Amino acid sequence: MSGLLLPTWLLKGFRETLFGVFLAWLGTFTYDRLVRPLAASPVHVGKNQEERRSEVGSHLAPPVTPPSPAPPPPTATTPPVLVKETLPVGPITFTDGTQADVYGHQCHLPNGHTSNFRVVIFSAAYSWSYERDDQVQLNGQVLPAEEFVHLLESSRGLREILGKAHELIAVGTASCEGSEQSQEDDRARSRALALAAWMERARPWPDGVSRPVLSVHRLSLGQYRPDRTRGQACDPAHSGETVDQRKVILMAVVEREADADLQWCIEQSLRRDDQLESWLGHYHRFDLNATSAGDLQ
Repeated sequence: MSGLLLPTWLLKGFRETLFGVFLAWLGTFTYDRLVRPLAASPVHVGKNQEERRSEVGSHLAPPVTPPSPAPPPPTATTPPVLVKETLPVGPITFTDGTQADVYGHQCHLPNGHTSNFRVVIFSAAYSWSYERDDQVQLNGQVLPAEEFVHLLESSRGLREILGKAHELIAVGTASCEGSEQSQEDDRARSRALALAAWMERARPWPDGVSRPVLSVHRLSLGQYRPDRTRGQACDPAHSGETVDQRKVILMAVVEREADADLQWCIEQSLRRDDQLESWLGHYHRFDLNATSAGDLQ
């Protein structure tokens, strides 16, 4: 008898069942061997391991400190800081041993503010040459203009005054000699102009700083008037006795309010100084930046 023959439909079902069992086994095998190890619970790291990780991280990328916050901008109520220059007061000794006296003064303004300035008076060894408006004498000998300018710029004290002052003032004086007062007033004015030019040449200027149009004012005190009520007289034949009336004087303004009257301020301050008023009161002019005799009237 030949082999047993099964129906075709039964044989086909048997083969499909075997194939399904094989696929189920293959899926279980793949999950147990490959997928489950990957889904295992994470390993917890101990404290020492965390510290080592932090240490390694610090070497690889050091911590960056954030920049400090910028300070807040000043408010409208914050007062500005003002830096004031300080200029010497007292005697100044020149390189040749001669001196000048520096007086400190304040002008009290009606609004309560003050303006500070210096008055530099050369010693009696210096004077304007008699009847000349372009020469200064030292111990009776004419001092050339170049030497006088060198004196101004070589003295440490004067150089500091000329360089740091907010404003400079050249003063011109004339002695009592002369029959025409207007002529002597003109002479005092011309002396102030000459001194202003010498101060301009001696004044130190930083590189890149341009000079203002008017950096040195001129102040004419006019002619000296003797006090005849006290027996003072003026003898043109003895001009050597009036040397002290032709003083060499300059001034330096340390600070001044923008709306302050410079001439009024200085005049009021000097008039209250008993030491200076003793000779300043004899000059009948106090004219700032006058350009001619007609302006002095």
